[in-house]
Amino acid sequence: MKNRFLKGFIIFISIILVMFIFIFIAIQVGETQLANMINTTDNTRISSVDIKLLRAKVIIKDLQIHQPPLSVEAEELSLTASLSELVDLAFNKGKELSQLRVYASGVRMKSDTIEFDVSHLVVSAKGRVSLLDINNAHLFSSEITIDDFRYEQKESDVTFIGAAGDIYFVGDIDGNTNIENLSSVIEVLDILKVDIQKPQIIFPSTSMSSIPLLNADSSWLKNSDNFKGEVISVEAYSNKEILKAEDILIDFPLITIDGELTLSTTGLIHIDSRVTHLEETISTELNPFLAFFGFQIPKGAFTFFIHYDPSEQAPPVIEMKPIAVT
Repeated sequence: MKNRFLKGFIIFISIILVMFIFIFIAIQVGETQLANMINTTDNTRISSVDIKLLRAKVIIKDLQIHQPPLSVEAEELSLTASLSELVDLAFNKGKELSQLRVYASGVRMKSDTIEFDVSHLVVSAKGRVSLLDINNAHLFSSEITIDDFRYEQKESDVTFIGAAGDIYFVGDIDGNTNIENLSSVIEVLDILKVDIQKPQIIFPSTSMSSIPLLNADSSWLKNSDNFKGEVISVEAYSNKEILKAEDILIDFPLITIDGELTLSTTGLIHIDSRVTHLEETISTELNPFLAFFGFQIPKGAFTFFIHYDPSEQAPPVIEMKPIAVT
């Protein structure tokens, strides 16, 4: 789900970036003529455009882009670039743009597999793009702030909602980047910081009975308040082969867990965490099954440890130990 969302968001940012370049090229024709030019472009419609030339800013109302399989709509969209770079670019088309700020409200992004709605979105992006070679554009870093968002994975019908979110990305994404699996994420990522406030997960009732090891009639599964959390946050770093996530915090009524996670392109999995709260009925349901494998979820707070490295040719190490109360 995360990989598909990231890929969809990259497509969205790419469309906005190309559109900004198109607007800059046509800026001398005036706002009314520019709006007409955009509306005659295949799959793109707007109601108005306001050019703030001295601030290197363009404000667009009622944007609609339909580029199958992706559809993007925004009630308002503003694009701001570096004025000095635009001045340089006016005299030399070989100059590159390196930064762009996007503000959008009433955004809806849809494809065959996802739907993403957000009330407000702010993106500050740094990269490299030349008008002479748009296809070779690169995104090196991005700071993203979103308010009141809703993300739906259509294939599984799972919905993720949040009151606010902050995302910070450092890496290298270009037009040829293909985000399809964990390895591809590790290879393009340098730094990723995510902080989601008031997260909520909505599962369709029909899917509960298909979740392995869980009883669809469980009281904790039927209580939707259990899936309304306080925060999800993580800081992750990658050296292109190993991804290490530190300061992970997941705080829901069902479970509160913090710790770190290490993954690699070779299949390494290393989890070192502390579970400070777990709904008691979950332990009651899972422990009889886990007993067949020699495991038991301790009562109270406990450590949760997993280590598996395919190169060691050994079974995974899994440990759950009570945390001593001092």
